[in-house]
Amino acid sequence: MTNRQLAWRSIGIKRLTNDQVVRQEQQATINTEIGIALAGGLIGWVLWTAAILPFTPLKGTLLGNLVLPTITSIVVSTAIWLVSLNAIRRSKFHIISSIHL
Repeated sequence: MTNRQLAWRSIGIKRLTNDQVVRQEQQATINTEIGIALAGGLIGWVLWTAAILPFTPLKGTLLGNLVLPTITSIVVSTAIWLVSLNAIRRSKFHIISSIHL
């Protein structure tokens, strides 16, 4: 198996993998990334609602109570996910590559 194939398997493309142990590691990686994204979304929503909204004239409007918190949640969630993605993938790559080697 080439390094490129091993790298594709480690990042979570299930159809490239027949090994059950590798699939379990891929699912663990996916679960971790989804958890981080959801936590980031919650942090973004709380950040807007508790720290920003009270100091703006948008309180009580659709824009201030729904649209901007949603956008803030998406931005914060994406930022947290991208920052942590490197560490998550590196740790999982080592585990999956050691299984194949």
